[in-house]
Amino acid sequence: MVELKNEEGSCDVKIWEWLLQLIEYLGADGMSSEESGVEVNDEGIVEKVYRVKIMPWRRNIDQELAIIDKARLQDKDLYSEAGAKPVPRKRSEQNGTSSRQPLCNLPRSFYNDSWFNRLNANFRDCTLRVSKKQFHWFEHVAVQG
Repeated sequence: MVELKNEEGSCDVKIWEWLLQLIEYLGADGMSSEESGVEVNDEGIVEKVYRVKIMPWRRNIDQELAIIDKARLQDKDLYSEAGAKPVPRKRSEQNGTSSRQPLCNLPRSFYNDSWFNRLNANFRDCTLRVSKKQFHWFEHVAVQG
């Protein structure tokens, strides 16, 4: 996506570079797992959906991930027809909680503040080993499709 945006000379290249960096920091282990299900969409059609599990330790990145999901659903030309088809992801506080353990060595800004503040200092220092690197968050990310 970043390469395509660069080629187009798009004004939102920096945001896509930042989103890529966010995903690279978290990797697969920093992403929520999902439960599949079916729902009736606005047109009355039954469709498969993924209900994204909540990761209590991770900062809420629903808005950022929704931008990526939206681009994938809208820009079908960008993605190969082979492999898994894009499926809507439903994010909600009513979804289940992920059992994935917190990632270590992330910048402090990746951790949920209330979760982090409840930890004892020994766990924070010896187990999480929070990175000294800084990761700055965009306050209101808005990307046009």
